[in-house]
Amino acid sequence: MKSTIQAFDASRSRAGLQTVVMENRFLRVTVLPEAGAKIQSLFYKPLEIETLWQNPHVLPRKTATGSSYDDAWSGGWDDIFPNDEPAEVEDRRYPDHGELWTAEWQYEIERAENDVTLYLQTEASLSGCRIEKWVTLPSEEECLRIRYRVTNLRNSRLSYLWKLHAAMAVSPGDRLEIPAETVRLEPHYLGSLEGVPMEFEWPLAPVPGREIDLRCVPPPESKQLLFFYADRLRSGWCAIHRPESRLTIGLSFPKTLFSSCWLFASYGGWRDTYVAVLEPATGYPFRLEEAIQSGRCTELPPFGRQEFFVESTVRQCG
Repeated sequence: MKSTIQAFDASRSRAGLQTVVMENRFLRVTVLPEAGAKIQSLFYKPLEIETLWQNPHVLPRKTATGSSYDDAWSGGWDDIFPNDEPAEVEDRRYPDHGELWTAEWQYEIERAENDVTLYLQTEASLSGCRIEKWVTLPSEEECLRIRYRVTNLRNSRLSYLWKLHAAMAVSPGDRLEIPAETVRLEPHYLGSLEGVPMEFEWPLAPVPGREIDLRCVPPPESKQLLFFYADRLRSGWCAIHRPESRLTIGLSFPKTLFSSCWLFASYGGWRDTYVAVLEPATGYPFRLEEAIQSGRCTELPPFGRQEFFVESTVRQCG
């Protein structure tokens, strides 16, 4: 089956938004250009499984700049740039979780002989950048490829964080795979890891009296809430493995740029949600001002450009 692509206007889509659906015989991918170019769905057709978590209480919608991310979060895969927490850097005041997730992106459809590509672009006025991405669904492959380009339109240096914010649907017994050496906790957000050393070896968290294997997804009754930075990556990927279906959902990215992988996981511990968010990131901590002070963020020179490639693979093993 060749890859196909179809665009729906707001009146014809379930979400009331412009919707683009890309499909081959393995995957059906749904993108919402008006809602931050969010990848709302990454559906694995052979097993009829949705791999991305979708908030049952919050539908995707157009959202005003400056809105609370937590209150508007509908799940799926967002791009977070140039900050996480609201930040003030020099003369720039950045809103909660940055500029991209509330932006309305322009798009064009590109067709090749077998593959299809969705080209999207927007301009982030606060950071002074043009953001472009090419979302390609190859024919006869169990993967989605994304090419990003960030262009600084100003004659001044830009310090930023970029995160791939992929909310994964999980079940008890699933396993998180991150090739990290260490875990660094965020002192402002300890969650269920309060009392644990601020830095320890991945994946065992030495909770007083016992250890928590951070790879293992517990049931929602555990009420666990986790947030940390998995650091010193040995290679540029992270994944969730589902033993029951033998399905692995992975993200691969350039380790030279995405040097850590954040994890936010609510196993019933935050607003009764059950989700694990894999967040490959260009630096940490989540406060941009602190990331700049510690030298753990990325910079674009005046009129500079950064390009990178990301791939998501959904594959049944064994």
